[in-house]
Amino acid sequence: ATSPKRPASFTLHSVISLKDNLPIEQHLSPQRDHDSPQLADEALTPGALFLADLGYTDHGRLIRLNRRGVHVLMRLKSNEDPRIHRVHVGVGDKRLCRTMKLDEALGLGALNFKNGRLDVDVVITGKLDGKTVEEVFRVVGIAPTDGGEDRYFLTTVPRDILTPEDVALT
Repeated sequence: ATSPKRPASFTLHSVISLKDNLPIEQHLSPQRDHDSPQLADEALTPGALFLADLGYTDHGRLIRLNRRGVHVLMRLKSNEDPRIHRVHVGVGDKRLCRTMKLDEALGLGALNFKNGRLDVDVVITGKLDGKTVEEVFRVVGIAPTDGGEDRYFLTTVPRDILTPEDVALT
């Protein structure tokens, strides 16, 4: 609780195995500490799925996890604008879109949703050991049928495992 009447004094952090529903790692931290630094990357083993909220967006961490074989799936922050590497699902000039920023390609109409779906490889940039590095990730866009806002997800899960429709279910 964050109420002034009943302030919390700690946060419980836990990494849960979806295989057997048991904790792999858990610990307590002060309630006002940011959650992201509390996650021990080592608790996530190759083949694991890091399903996280926007508070965990740290491109350096995501690149490290990807290089260790940990899959990532999370919403794309509204202020993120990755560079397009390759278009897999979408309509428009796929060649023109390469190297364009996602927002620019969508804004200019060079890229658009196909049947309410978008699936592109993008390049994200992060810091590893003080050096700027780039890595190819995947962005899935979902245009809701109810007229709401488009949603975008950043992932490393291969297309043959999670289709855009599967990603939309998250």
